[in-house]
Amino acid sequence: MTSTIVSPLPLSRRERMAFSAVIGLFAVLAATYSVVNPLFESPDEFLHYDFVRYLIDRRDLPLQTEGKLSEYHQPPLYYMLSALIISPIPVDSFAPHDNPFFGYDAYRFGIDNKARYIHASQETFPYHGTALAAHVLRGFSILLGVLSLIVSFQALREVFKRSAVILGAIAIIAFNPQFVFVSASISNDNLITLLGVLMTWLAIRIARSGVTARQALIVALLTTAAVLTKLSAAVLVLIPLSGMLIARTTWRKWLSTLATMAVVLFLLTGWWFLRNLLLYGEPTGIRIWQHIWGWESTAVDLSNIGVVLQNLWTSYWGRFGLGQIVLPDWLYLIMLIIGLMSLVGLIRRFMRWRIPAAAHTISDPLSDSDRRGLAVLLVAVVLVVLASIWYALVNPAGTAGRFLFPAITAIGGLMFYGLCGLDRPRSIRSSNILAGSVLGLTIILCVYSLVGVIAPAYAAPSSISMDEVRRQTRSADIRFGDAAILLGYAIDHDRVLPGDELRVTLCWQTLSSTDAPLYFFIHLLGQDNSIVGQRSSLHGLGRYPSNNWQAQSIFCDNVPLRVNVTAPAPEVYQVEVGVVELLSGQRLTPVSPAGLELRPALIAQIKVRSVVTTNESIANPTEIVLGDQIDLIGSHAQPRPVRAGEIVTVSLVWRALREPDANYTVFVHLRDSFGRTISQADSPPQSGAYPTTFWDAGEVVADEHPIPVPADLASGDYTVVIGLYRLADGARLPITQGGAGDEITLPLVIQVR
Repeated sequence: MTSTIVSPLPLSRRERMAFSAVIGLFAVLAATYSVVNPLFESPDEFLHYDFVRYLIDRRDLPLQTEGKLSEYHQPPLYYMLSALIISPIPVDSFAPHDNPFFGYDAYRFGIDNKARYIHASQETFPYHGTALAAHVLRGFSILLGVLSLIVSFQALREVFKRSAVILGAIAIIAFNPQFVFVSASISNDNLITLLGVLMTWLAIRIARSGVTARQALIVALLTTAAVLTKLSAAVLVLIPLSGMLIARTTWRKWLSTLATMAVVLFLLTGWWFLRNLLLYGEPTGIRIWQHIWGWESTAVDLSNIGVVLQNLWTSYWGRFGLGQIVLPDWLYLIMLIIGLMSLVGLIRRFMRWRIPAAAHTISDPLSDSDRRGLAVLLVAVVLVVLASIWYALVNPAGTAGRFLFPAITAIGGLMFYGLCGLDRPRSIRSSNILAGSVLGLTIILCVYSLVGVIAPAYAAPSSISMDEVRRQTRSADIRFGDAAILLGYAIDHDRVLPGDELRVTLCWQTLSSTDAPLYFFIHLLGQDNSIVGQRSSLHGLGRYPSNNWQAQSIFCDNVPLRVNVTAPAPEVYQVEVGVVELLSGQRLTPVSPAGLELRPALIAQIKVRSVVTTNESIANPTEIVLGDQIDLIGSHAQPRPVRAGEIVTVSLVWRALREPDANYTVFVHLRDSFGRTISQADSPPQSGAYPTTFWDAGEVVADEHPIPVPADLASGDYTVVIGLYRLADGARLPITQGGAGDEITLPLVIQVR
């Protein structure tokens, strides 16, 4: 098929400067992302680095091994290039320490440990050893990103003649936060992205003018490079082949192109497939990889399609770390609205093509060959999106937006072209304004993602003053070894239901750094020291491990503590804090300000309310109110009669008329007929497990008190007298309703035989 080909217009000096500035700013931002993002915190980054180190150290390709998660299943091209780059850098053997408290709760900043690894000061600038090698590889990735932008620019010039359209599209590509983040990470995705945009550019040229023998050879070489970088990238070959379809290539050209590809692929990749066949029994090595990573089923589950599409969209624009660091929901919504607006604009563009008079207006100055290039962009997006969705549906790990980056040229170009199609601008000035607006907004988005999302997720907690600690928390002053002092604590609620979550603030003063990391724990302790809620974390939520401490710094941890849904209630629980050496598991001894060892170190009490109400009948109902606060509504004693030397248990049922104003102790006296106290059992309610200050208005509390009957007590009838008093001063609560005085004689007779 022949057609008139309109060559890209030469760029003015101003336009060249604008595009150079975009690429330069991208490189600066990517380098900044690389510095801010801790080493190996990008997806599988250490596994990629480990592959490179294996090639350098052993000068051989690695083998997949059962029980070892790795990237050893990947074809080796990216890793070979990386090994050539960093092989001169001397490094020690290195493996980052896992953060055992790493959390994947994406939408809860300041809650869990966002850092996958425990980072040390050796990673800071000036870099050396492993840190230097890793940052050099990140620099290689940035170079690949720059090349991808340059190729994208050239590809878009083949389709769009307006520099404003190209600038707007390049802005959407270059300042996509996720693209910048991945471009600043060690990952073979960066090489695949470059190969994808190269194939897109080549496909556009083929669609515009037909395929040549030279182009067929380039397609074969690019496909070879893609297969030797990432096996799943073989789908990218369909992009230049689609260009041949759009160009209506003759069957002779098809045969010669396919033959060229087959020969080149066999000669350059056959060894890889033969190696896998000999090692793993099948040519791809995928089966053992699936087994190692725990997903051997490839059944497509369409019920997850909604989640897949949401994850694909959000992670295309920005889900950092391993996906656990996210942008605000409103930003994803804005990007979705922009995407839908772009789609509407594209549909309007295509509908206008059906009107001959509108075919060459200033709002749509595309020639027939340009439209064939545009069709290539559409095909590239559809192919890569469908492949990513299929992968997500069969892979338990799901999809990732970076899998769309091989089509990033097409996505950026179509998005901005669609936005331009929402209206019919009558002047080039309108397109320039839109391009400038998109450029500014995408730069702001990219910078915000860095300084407002990624940096805070990994930054050490802010230092605060001692005065601030004293104002915001209750004093604790518990020393843990020679490492730290717990200065104070704060708990947002002292009454919760089973399953609820508390926010606990712990403020520390560091004494010295440690050779091995420490972690702290918070336990919610019930009777017999049973744990009904717990949380453990590195200090600073993993952002300030003790091996990086500066002496005498003061900072606070704010962590959640969830109560077990099975926690007995109502009941008051103790809050315990401890500090443990991570590697040895040994607890540091907590010491009070008076120099006493605290075992355990208890800092507060929390009431777990009951969610169940009882309709059980109350024995010996009464209505006697003490101090207008607490109502005795029932009582019972067991056993009756009782022998001398045995124990009689007096069961009391209280009801709080309001929240009591103090902690009261219950006195229970066994008296003879002369009013003399024969035996007594004084204790706070429920043996101290349920202080009265935790009672809620209207709450009914069951309370048991065992009274020993003296072994030499004469047989006869005895009475039980009870009441409430403050332990500090012995002041009793007076009876304000149902009687007089400050003690209650229960309607119970204890018969001693």
